[in-house]
Amino acid sequence: MKVNALEEIVAIQLGIHFWPGQVQLKPEDLGKKPDEIPEIFYLGNKKLYPEEWRKLFRQVSGKARTT
Repeated sequence: MKVNALEEIVAIQLGIHFWPGQVQLKPEDLGKKPDEIPEIFYLGNKKLYPEEWRKLFRQVSGKARTT
């Protein structure tokens, strides 16, 4: 009995995406009114969860990709 090698293959496609947990700062976050901040300034981002969580998720997703 001849077996087709492709019948024995299992393919898994792993797609891991995570929300970065950051949002752009608003003038109100800094106790300012929008008209008090010149347009040329970029206020940056605020992180909504601890860096330890981000690091842990990167480790877990990295292990999943290499396993």
